[in-house]
Amino acid sequence: MGIVTVMLLAAPGARAQVAAADNPLCQSPFEVIVTPYAHNYGFPTVWDATYHPVNTMIQFGGGVALENGNVLAWGRRLEPKTFKPAETLLVELNRRGRALALKSKPARNAEMPDGLVPLGGKGYVASSNMRAGKNGARQQVRLSWYDAALEYKTEKILSDGTFDYTSQGLVPAIDGAGFIVVVHAVNHSNENDQNAVLMRFAPDGKMIWRRAYRPGIPNQLRGLSPLPDGTYLATGRIRTEDGRMSGWALKLAADGTIMWQRTYQRGAFAILGDATAMPHVAAGSNVLLAAGDAHAADGTTNAAWVMAMDPGGEPLWQRYIRREDYVFSTIGIRVEADGRITLAVNAEAVPGETDGAMRRNHVRLFTLSPRGVLIADEAYIDGLGAQGMAFLRGKNEERIVVGTIQSDARPLAPTEQLAEALKKDETAPENQPAPPKAEEIEQEGWVFVGTPPDPYEDPCARVR
Repeated sequence: MGIVTVMLLAAPGARAQVAAADNPLCQSPFEVIVTPYAHNYGFPTVWDATYHPVNTMIQFGGGVALENGNVLAWGRRLEPKTFKPAETLLVELNRRGRALALKSKPARNAEMPDGLVPLGGKGYVASSNMRAGKNGARQQVRLSWYDAALEYKTEKILSDGTFDYTSQGLVPAIDGAGFIVVVHAVNHSNENDQNAVLMRFAPDGKMIWRRAYRPGIPNQLRGLSPLPDGTYLATGRIRTEDGRMSGWALKLAADGTIMWQRTYQRGAFAILGDATAMPHVAAGSNVLLAAGDAHAADGTTNAAWVMAMDPGGEPLWQRYIRREDYVFSTIGIRVEADGRITLAVNAEAVPGETDGAMRRNHVRLFTLSPRGVLIADEAYIDGLGAQGMAFLRGKNEERIVVGTIQSDARPLAPTEQLAEALKKDETAPENQPAPPKAEEIEQEGWVFVGTPPDPYEDPCARVR
C-alpha cells in the first residue's frame, strides 16, 4: 500500500499531562500500517454459548441482541454427510449458554441465512440466499417473517428475470417503520453487468421504494448504516478505470437518492463493508467511520482497513491492521460511548505455525482511540476455528459476535500449555493431539458476549 509501517500504542487510562496540541498521542498520522502482537487466547467473556444438537452441523449467519440480555441467532442446520441445508433456525440463547427457544422451518435449495432485524416489538424479519430454477441455476433472496413468539408467519421471494439476487444484509429503516434489504444484482447472462440495489419495505412487506445504483461499471454494496442526521451511508466496492476494485461510499437521503459518492483506491483490491458515525469528535459536525479490507499490492496478507472521513467523505485518517500469519477481514465496526472505536475482525490462518503453535482461525476485537491509535487487542476462539458473521451491541454496551465454530475441541488452558512446552520431545507423535478425521469435523452455532471496554480517560482531553 506504499505506507511506512508505524506502531502507535497508548496506555488505557493514561492521564493527560499536556494540552492536546502538545501530546504526541493526540496526533493522527494520515496513514499507518499497524502490526499487532501475536494473539493470546483466553480473554474473558460476559458469556458465550454454542448450539449443537447431536449429529448435526449448525451455522449461524446473523442475530439480534434482545432487551432481556439474550441473543436471538438466525442460522441453518446442515445434513452431516451431504452438507445440504435441512432447516433454517431461530435460536434464543441465554447468558448461561442454554437454548431457551428454537423454531425451525425446512430450508430451500442451498439456503444460507444472512440477516435478521426486529420489527418494533412485533416480531422479526429474516433474509437468506437460496437457489431456484432449473438445476438451481438462479439466485434469489427469501424474506421470512416471524412473530414475537418466533412463529413463522409468511415469506416473500425477491427475484428478477434478468438478474440473480444475493442479499448482503438487512437494516432497520431510520424512522423505525420497516427495513431495507441490501441486494447484489448480477446479470444472469453477463456477470460483468452487476450493480447494487436497495429495497425499502414496510413492516408487512409492502415495498415503499427501490433504488438501483448503475453507474455503468460493476459495483456492490456490502453495508448500509443509518446516520444521526436522518441519512444513510452505503459502503461497498466499485471497479475503477484501471480495472481494480476500490472502496466505495455513498451518502444517501432517506429515500435512497444519492447526495454524494466517492471511491477510495487502495492496494490491489479494496472494499468497505460497515460504517458508523462518530459524533462530537469534530466540532459542529459528525466524523464518519468506514471499515473494510485492503488487499496489499505486494501480494502479502490482507489488512483490516479503518477510515475516518469528514461529512463530505474526505479521508481524515486511515489505519491498516495486518499480520503476515493471518488474513484479516472486517466483520463490523462501532463507536463506544466514550469515543473509542471497536473493530471486529475475522483472522483466517495462513498455513503454518506461529511461536511453535499451529495457527487457528479466530475472532479479534481491536480497540482504537478516537484518533486511530490501537490501545487493545483481544482474541476469541472456541474449538479448532471460528468465523464471526455479525457484530452486535448488547443491552449493557457489551460487544457481541454471532458466528460459527468448527469442532468441539477446545484450546489448552494456560497450565496445560506450559506442561506441553516443558515436555522433552514436544515433536514426538505421542505428545501431539490426533487430527480430527474428516467425518468427525463438526460445526456449531456460536455466540460470545465480550465485556464492555474498561473505563478510559482520553489523554487528549484538554487540561483545565
